Formats: sequence, structure tokens, C-alpha cells
Amino acid sequence: MSKRNLDEILDYERCKKRTEKSRYFTEKFFEKYPTKYEELLKDYDVLCFSIGVRIKTFEKENIKLDSLVGELELDNDSIEKHYNEFVNYLEEVEERVENLESEIFDLEEELEETEDEEERDDILEDIEYEKEDLEDLKRILSNYPKVENFLPLSSALGLSYTFFNKETGKIEDFNRYDEGSKEMIKKIADSFDDFIDNLYIDEEYVADLRTNLDIIQARNIKKAIDEAVEAEEEE
Repeated sequence: MSKRNLDEILDYERCKKRTEKSRYFTEKFFEKYPTKYEELLKDYDVLCFSIGVRIKTFEKENIKLDSLVGELELDNDSIEKHYNEFVNYLEEVEERVENLESEIFDLEEELEETEDEEERDDILEDIEYEKEDLEDLKRILSNYPKVENFLPLSSALGLSYTFFNKETGKIEDFNRYDEGSKEMIKKIADSFDDFIDNLYIDEEYVADLRTNLDIIQARNIKKAIDEAVEAEEEE
């Protein structure tokens, strides 16, 4: 199996080597999920990617729709923290489902006791609204990866997670921004090898970023000059 040049995509200066042995990326893990990039999972607490690195998606042709990739947090503490965040989120969803079911039950009882047509219409509208919310939440519970198969690799503010699905071996993304939609869980790659092999540098993005930084720097210089001139004039 040929390996890509990792210098193309990794910022080794910001990557952090392991300070303790991984409790997750073990010999047993690599026996079940062999990868030519084993050293990345085994030897690093944090993998930092170069600016402008994106993950190529198979369904999309528009480069702008490919996601930027910042880092993977592979240390034991981060994995356990993100795992617990995810579990807590699912418990919150389950509690919201129970509350909505209770509210719908109460509304349906109220509907049976109400004779005024206008009030009945309002109650029916509330029931319909609550049922739509309930379906969205149930969809989350039916679509999310089973907790025991969820191995988080990174998290964005506890709202989206890139994770390794231990049931399928795929790298997937779980995004709370898309709560209740079918797009809440997306496949990113068929394996960790595919994930690494499908990373690339968006040169246009990097060039635009450099241009913007140059503009900001030029503005700051101009501002400093203007302030110096103004100070001299006041003297």
C-alpha cells in the first residue's frame, strides 16, 4: 500500500506527540482496523493540518462545499470528553422526547374537553407543531451512531463531531446544526486511510487568505502612519 507524503497536509510544528499510551488506538484496534497510517493514530495526541486543507467528498463537485479540516484530537482526555458530551446530548434529546410526548398527551386531553371551535383549532395547531418537533427528535435517536461505536476524533464547540464508527470502520460527521434532518450524519470517508488520502490543499483559499492578511497588515501600517502624523501635527 503506497502512502502519501504527509508533509503536504500536516503542520508538524503544531502537532503534539503522545504523552501517554492511547487507551483507544491499541494493537487490538489496529488488528480490526488496519491502516497504513497507523503511526498517526498511535504516536500523536493532536494532529494539526496545514492551513487550507480540505476533505474531498465523493458526492460533491464544488470545491467550496468540501469541508476544511483543522485538527484531530486523539489524546485520551479529549476522546473521553467528546464522548461524554455526545452521551449527554443524546440524554437531553431523550428527555425532550419524553417531555414532548407528555405535552402532546395533555393537549389531546384538553382537545377532548374543549367545544369552542376556535380554541380547538388552536389546540390542533399546537399538537401538530409538537408532533413535528417530536418526529425530528426521534429521527436523531434512530440515526445517531450507537454510543459504543462512537469514537470521536475531533469536535467543534460540542456541536459537531468527526468520529470513527467502530461498527463500519468509516469516518463520519455528526452535526447538531442539522438537528433532525437526514444530513445530521454524513459519511466523510470509507476508512481512515481514505480520509488521509482524500485530504488536499485548497490553493485558492490559501491565496485569498494571504491576500486578506496582506490587506489587514497594510491597513494597520497606514493607521500607524496616520496616527504618527497626527501626533506630530498636534505638537
